Amino acid sequence: MLDSNSIGDALTDRLFRLQEADEALNEAIEAKAELIEKQLVNGHTVDGISLTDIAEIVLENEISPTAMVTLFVYGKSQFFMLAMQEELTKAALRIAPKLVEAERASFMEY
Repeated sequence: MLDSNSIGDALTDRLFRLQEADEALNEAIEAKAELIEKQLVNGHTVDGISLTDIAEIVLENEISPTAMVTLFVYGKSQFFMLAMQEELTKAALRIAPKLVEAERASFMEY
């Protein structure tokens, strides 16, 4: 028969393993997101999204045509670059969990 200390130790150990698994999954997702960003920047399409798609999202949501003209005239492309980087990161973080899960599932099949 198990005493309360043994049960507590077993539950603590189980919780610790679950936390380690969550941390490993989060690290895998972050690493995959970085890889996705690099692939997009290098001209690849990832999960149906390209850098052109990212630019279109930024132009539709972040920058009006008038703002684009102003940025061009005054040579202030920094805003556009920051908006592109932000949208690129968002897209990578949306795609990464799905790709990591697919890789885990294919690994588990073996």
